Amino acid sequence: MKKIVLAFIVILMYSGNLYSQLPLSFSAKAGTNMTFGSFNDVYKNGLSWELSAYYSTPLHGLDLSASLGHDGFKYQNTYLADQVSKNFTGVTLKDFSPDWTASDMNLLFGAKFTLPVGTTKTYLTAEGGVHFVNFADRLKGQRINGSSNAQMTIDLNNNTESVSQSAFGYAIGGGMELPIVPKVALDISLKYNYTGVKFSNAYTIYRNSNEQFTVSELKNMNYLTARGGIIIHL
Repeated sequence: MKKIVLAFIVILMYSGNLYSQLPLSFSAKAGTNMTFGSFNDVYKNGLSWELSAYYSTPLHGLDLSASLGHDGFKYQNTYLADQVSKNFTGVTLKDFSPDWTASDMNLLFGAKFTLPVGTTKTYLTAEGGVHFVNFADRLKGQRINGSSNAQMTIDLNNNTESVSQSAFGYAIGGGMELPIVPKVALDISLKYNYTGVKFSNAYTIYRNSNEQFTVSELKNMNYLTARGGIIIHL
């Protein structure tokens, strides 16, 4: 991922040297993400940032874009606890509070269309590209043994993995630019992001020989990003 970030920065610097020949804009934004769907069941919201470059085409209002974004997420500890209490009557999961995280580094290419209305620049975006998702820890797809008492504990030793995955994804969104000084504006955006990465393996929890349940595999990450920052038009 560090190599991807470095390569993107080099491209931006090289593009900046050509500003006298190319109609370019650059933006840097930060904010938060908001998970939803089954992804929200397993992971919490986190911090988000994005670096973008835009090339203005001869078609008025249409820019081509390249962006590098990063989103962090934290595991919902209540997800497994809820599965235990749902499937084992009268049983709760004890002392389960792992500090598991996931991160999504995405490299997207697309287009930005500025609507020809009003003095404030309002725009729509559509992008596609690759998501590189890293899971610092997550449960493996295997049998996990738990204690048989009412406050069940589970042994996480050898039951977790650190893994990276990549998959195609897309994003659609919109935003607005609020002028600050000539060629510099406040850039506020909201974007829906999707990628087909698997974020939770299938695994089986055993309490004893008569009580067990299996949690299905989950994939397709869905989340929104809300960001604000600065855009500079060269």
